[in-house]
Amino acid sequence: MKQTRNFDEWLSTMTDTVADWTYYTDFPKVYKNVSSIKVALNIMNSLIGSKNIQEDFLDLYQNYPEILKVVPLLIAKRLR
Repeated sequence: MKQTRNFDEWLSTMTDTVADWTYYTDFPKVYKNVSSIKVALNIMNSLIGSKNIQEDFLDLYQNYPEILKVVPLLIAKRLR
């Protein structure tokens, strides 16, 4: 005998979660941290679409050495 499943009935038994994005992320802290590196990130954005990204990065680094501090963030590596 084939058993049928009622999706609507099953879905109605689900409850809302107590967690939302703020449960996992401290957004005020994120905004504070990003604001301290916003200029360096915008400078790095100029590399998007570069034909010679290595040379352009070195040029940027010579003119704006502070961009080096955001490189670990862009490659998702923690320094601590």
